[in-house]
Parts: sequence; C-alpha cells; structure tokens
Amino acid sequence: MEESALPSIFSPDHSYYKWVISLIVIFGTLMVVLNSTGVNIAFPKIMKNFGSNPDEIQWVVSAYMIAMAVMMPTLGRLSDILGYKKLFLGALFLFILASGACSLAWSLPSLIFFRVCQGMGAGIIMPLAMVILLDIFPASEKGLAMGIFGFGVSFGPVVGPTLAGFLTEYLSWRAVFYSNIPLGLLGLMAIYYLIPDNRQRKNGRLDYAGLLLLTVFLVSLLLALGRGNEKGWDSLYIQSLLLVALIFFLVFIVLEKLIPEPLIDLNLYKDVNFSVGSLIGIFFGLSLLSSIFLISLFVQDLLGYTPLEAGLLVMPGSLLMGIIMLISGRISDWIDARILIIMGLCCLSGSAYWMSILSLQSSYLLLTVMIASRYASLAIIWSPLIAVSLGSLSQEKVGMGAGLLNIVRQGLGGSLGVALAAALLVSRQQAHIIQHISKSQLAAGTNLIPLKGFSVVGGDVLKNKMLLADFLKGVSVRQLTVAAYQDCFFIISVFSLLAIIPALFLRKDQTL
Repeated sequence: MEESALPSIFSPDHSYYKWVISLIVIFGTLMVVLNSTGVNIAFPKIMKNFGSNPDEIQWVVSAYMIAMAVMMPTLGRLSDILGYKKLFLGALFLFILASGACSLAWSLPSLIFFRVCQGMGAGIIMPLAMVILLDIFPASEKGLAMGIFGFGVSFGPVVGPTLAGFLTEYLSWRAVFYSNIPLGLLGLMAIYYLIPDNRQRKNGRLDYAGLLLLTVFLVSLLLALGRGNEKGWDSLYIQSLLLVALIFFLVFIVLEKLIPEPLIDLNLYKDVNFSVGSLIGIFFGLSLLSSIFLISLFVQDLLGYTPLEAGLLVMPGSLLMGIIMLISGRISDWIDARILIIMGLCCLSGSAYWMSILSLQSSYLLLTVMIASRYASLAIIWSPLIAVSLGSLSQEKVGMGAGLLNIVRQGLGGSLGVALAAALLVSRQQAHIIQHISKSQLAAGTNLIPLKGFSVVGGDVLKNKMLLADFLKGVSVRQLTVAAYQDCFFIISVFSLLAIIPALFLRKDQTL
C-alpha cells in the first residue's frame, strides 16, 4: 500500500498555506513601502539638487499618489482578466523599471514623471496584496489578515527612512531609488515560482473612458491644491482647475451609472460601513502623509539633522506600529471594531496636538516619543478600519472595495495631506513674518509686495533671509518658521478629531 503524499504547502488544503502565501505577498509589497516611506527623507537633498521649494517638491509625492489612485480602481477588472499572479508580476516589474528611471532623473519634472510610473505599479501592488490575504484567510480572521499585512508593511517605515537616510548621506538621494531593484527582483522570482495562479479569469474590458475622466479630475484637483498658495486661491488659474475637476467628477459619476461594466461600482457606497470607512480613510491618509512630510522637513531644515538621523528618528515608532497593527487586527476579530477605531482617532488627534509644541529646543528623545505615539495611534485604527469596511462586501466586490479604500486613503487623503501641508506651511510662515514686520517700517511706506508668494522653507534660505533683513527687527526667521509648523500640526489635530464624527455611524460587524 502506497503512502499518501503530504499535501503541498502551496495547496489551499495545507494548514501552512495561508502563512506561506502571506510571507511571499508581504515580501513582494515591502519594496513599495520602503520607497514610499524613505523618499521623504531625501526631500531636502532633492530640493537642493534641483533648486526647488516645498510647493514644488511635494509633487514628487503627490504625482505618485495620483498615479496610485488612478490605478487602484482598475484592480477588480484587471484581476478578473489577468489573474492575481500575472497582475502582481506586471505591476512589480513596472515599479522596478520606474525606480531605475527615477535614479537617473535629470530634473524635477523628469523625476515627477518617473514617480508617476512608479505610482502606477504601486497602485496595483498594495490593494492586490490585501485582496490576496483576505481571500486566503477565513471571514472570522479578516482582522488578523489585515493585522498581518500591517505588521509586514510596517517594516517599510522601520527600514525605509533609516536606509534612505544612510544612502542619502553617504551615497546620493538617487540611491534611494536604485536600491529598490535587487529587492524587487527577488520579489519577482518568489511570486513567479511560488504563488499558484488559481484565480478564475473572466472576459471583460476596462472602462477607459471612466479611467480618463478620473485621471483628469484627480490631476486638476491636486494641481489646484498644490499651486493655490503660489498662484493665489482667487486667481483664474486655480479657479479654472477647480472647475475642471468638478465638471469631470460629475461626468465620471454619470458615466459610471450608465455603463454595464463601470470602473467603479457606485453601488458599493450603499454599504454604510464601506462609505463611512472610506470617509475615515481620507482623514487617515491626510493625517499620516501630511505629518511625514512636515516632520521630514522640520528635523532636517530647522534642527539640522542628517538624513540618517532623521531616518533613525522614526524607527522605534515604526516597530511599535507593526506590533500594534497585528494586535489590534486580532482584537478586532473578537470585539467591536468601532471601539478601537474611535479610540485610535482620539489618540491620533492628541499626538498631533502634542507635536504642535515642537520647538528648536526639542530633544531627539522627545521627538522620538512624539513620533512613536503618532504611529501607535495610526496602528490602532488601520486593521480594524479595513476589516469593518470590507467585511460586509461580497467576495467578488472585495477587490474593487480594497482598491477604492486605498484611493481615498493614499491617493485622495494622502495627496490632499501633502498638498495642503505644503501650502499651509508656506501660508502660515508668510503670515507670521508679516505679523512681525515693524509698524514703523509700514508707516514709512515700505513696499511689502515682494512678500507675495514668498517662502523661506527650503530653497536658498540665506538669500531669502537677506531679502527679509529690512522687514524684521531681530526676529529669527527660524523661530517664525517653527511657529508655522506648530500651526500645521494643530490643524492636523483638529482634522483627526473631526474623523470621530463619521466613525460614530459605523455598524457593528455581524460576524462577531
């Protein structure tokens, strides 16, 4: 009698199957997270290299986020046509290729273009990883699945800023991008050889008209937000962009309701938890990305930290975030996830308010604890929010739902966060400078027109200080800039607190 062969660990029937696939999927997405978190550390060097300011450099992030947002809603249709495996391989290959191109960028516009290509790959990879994990774990463990995903990708914030700081300080900011290539190639091999292609394919076509409308809407909106402070919010240029965004958004909504295979199934938003979770996701992304953007500039531009020191600053918080994500995800399978979400939002608001007291005398230890408290707050929210938002959707809608949640969190919320943080920082800085201009100089008829659109955050700070020398009476430009950062963190605190309101309308998960 022949002995029956043990089932392969890559067979869904094997007890280790979900853990092996989880490890491979997380490894494949790690490179995306490493790059997303590490590139912020290189901002000051990139700004110096290309002679740019915060309003301009934020497009390195915003363009990436827009591209991600545009690609995310295509996940459901593309996975039906290609299957999970081929789609994962194609997206990861595009990301690797774009990373190499970013390292060769010769100007800020070229870097932004290649970041768009990176974002297109990342826009598929991140939600696809979530869908695969939700697919292989039972419904009773969906919180655990998202906790594992969060724990895995949290190594990005742990390693990303530190690695980026080391590479930027001792090699070049370009190394932040070309270092993705070896890890990406390993990910490609692991996915190709180890992940089974068992997704049943369906015939269908991509909604190209909807994709075009969505792209124009997002680009117009983010361009208006990014250039509003520079051009003036009442300028014809900005108002035209906002009008274009509104028109294309409305046309997109009408089109999606009329066609049989829409890019986005608007019926998903009839689910209360999915709709509320999407709204909270906007606040989540806005708070997360705006904070990362501001902290990176603050510690390097004002406190004089090296890129490596700035990277090490966030390591403890990132480690804590990974552990709490895993724990909160598992706990959300046992208790009402709404409790964790509301508690996390309260902590998130409190941590941002705490950061509004930052000063030039803030110690390295204090900054580390502040950042750790912020990351811990985000970790409490993340896994329960995803689990409760997708929990009531049918299996065939989970892919599209995951893509849409990532749109509002990373694409819309994240891009809004970076754009608004950059614009708000410059605006508040100008306001504090003008407030400290001597009344006697104003009475003497000193011309203040040169201050319009003026910024001393980044760029040629020395030259800008010289331009302000006649306006200020012994007030340090650095002190006024610190006050602008404090204002920004206070406003982020208010936004985080407002997110509690929609959280009150979440419904209890019926699987508990």
